[in-house]
Amino acid sequence: MTRSLPPGGESGFTLVELLVAILLVVVGITALIGVFDAARRLSVVAERRTTMIHRAQLELERIESLPFAQAAMQASPVPTHSTDPTKPDYYVTTGPPAVFQYDRGSPTTESLAIDATSGTLSFAPTPWTDGRLAGSVYVFVTWTSDPNCVGGTICPASQDYRRVTVEVTLNGATSPSRPAIVSSLIVDPNATPSGAPANSAQNPLQSPAIQCQNGAGQTVACTNGLGAGTPNTWFLYDTPAMTFAGSLLGAYNTTRQPIAAGHSTHPTIATLSALLCTPLSLLAVLASGCQNPDLMGAPPPPQDASTPATPYCYATDIGCGAVGGRPIRRDASSCAVANPWTQSDNRKGAFWVTPPLAAATTLTGDGGMTLYTQTSTGLAASVTICVGIYVVPASLLGLITLPPVALGVVAYTAVAWPGVPTPVSFNFNFLGAVASQLVAANNRIGVRVWIAASATTDATLIYDHPNFASKLQLNSQ
Repeated sequence: MTRSLPPGGESGFTLVELLVAILLVVVGITALIGVFDAARRLSVVAERRTTMIHRAQLELERIESLPFAQAAMQASPVPTHSTDPTKPDYYVTTGPPAVFQYDRGSPTTESLAIDATSGTLSFAPTPWTDGRLAGSVYVFVTWTSDPNCVGGTICPASQDYRRVTVEVTLNGATSPSRPAIVSSLIVDPNATPSGAPANSAQNPLQSPAIQCQNGAGQTVACTNGLGAGTPNTWFLYDTPAMTFAGSLLGAYNTTRQPIAAGHSTHPTIATLSALLCTPLSLLAVLASGCQNPDLMGAPPPPQDASTPATPYCYATDIGCGAVGGRPIRRDASSCAVANPWTQSDNRKGAFWVTPPLAAATTLTGDGGMTLYTQTSTGLAASVTICVGIYVVPASLLGLITLPPVALGVVAYTAVAWPGVPTPVSFNFNFLGAVASQLVAANNRIGVRVWIAASATTDATLIYDHPNFASKLQLNSQ
């Protein structure tokens, strides 16, 4: 049986074939529309989630910029517990004490940091909107403890830090069911844990976290003991120990002076002979080659109008170069000898003295330093830093000055000395076999820092800045 063709020899689709084709097209378009709609919904959810996280991050950064005392919860309104598990308040337990479960995956809670006097953060949610979306911002500040600290020595065993948790919710039935959560730890910049020098800085003699490097660059336990006795801490200032007015009276500065935008260089280590520099204290100030060490004192450098604003521009008598700080060139000697307080090049070391001691002090020999330092090249390199401890006798009759007397010299070596500003902490004993050293009243304690000849590069010291507060600690009986 054959199928006859219509006139002209052409054939077309039957009605059934046409309907099948239309059905296939409709099914394909419907599926494509479904894919586009699902992608749109996912995009909307991602966009809303990103907006919520961004809003939470902004609030967290705002709180981190507050003074530490203000970054706490207000006493009123009091915290409340919500029965709705989708609300951040659901994880608040009113107590007493009031606690907050900051980690949804753990039952661990932390006490809420409530300060009725200085706290500025409210338990009541704060509404927010960006013009398109709207929701609420919840803030919770809790106390947290550092398990790596030794209670009663370095940290107070509780309330070491504050944890700031910010949660952002979004209004609307189609909004994400869970809030966006960001969190951060903040530290009191003025905290002084027991046994630490200041500003929450770890005591290099007592911190269990401090370690040393041996000659091979391996991190090992420090060979010196943690030290006994009473720690005495002095911060390195950029203040000359003697002024012209003080020289007329044979008196030294006893307090740090505000740092100006810049001041002329003064030698902290004598470049002239001791014979020329010791007869009169007045000559020691007027002669550019005579020693006028910088001062070091107990109060840390303050954050005030005199604080240098230029990045890495501290120790301003040296100037503000690309690296900043005070460059110290490699010396021709090692740390094995008590390097004399005179030096042909004043840039090969720096010298600091304390104010005159109010009473006789017996040093145990145990000491430590935290130096903010970097290599002058900006690249990690092997450096040996030498530290000499001296007694600086009181001037006779306020006129005749006597040279410092070396008590001992110690060395600290790192094969990978940091190329960026980094605090380097190390401990030492500068008396060796000597049990103790008595320093008479009105005398001063001096410290000289220089770089050994074995170093592969020069180094830079950064000090006298609240964020870069290099310091010396010596223990006394």
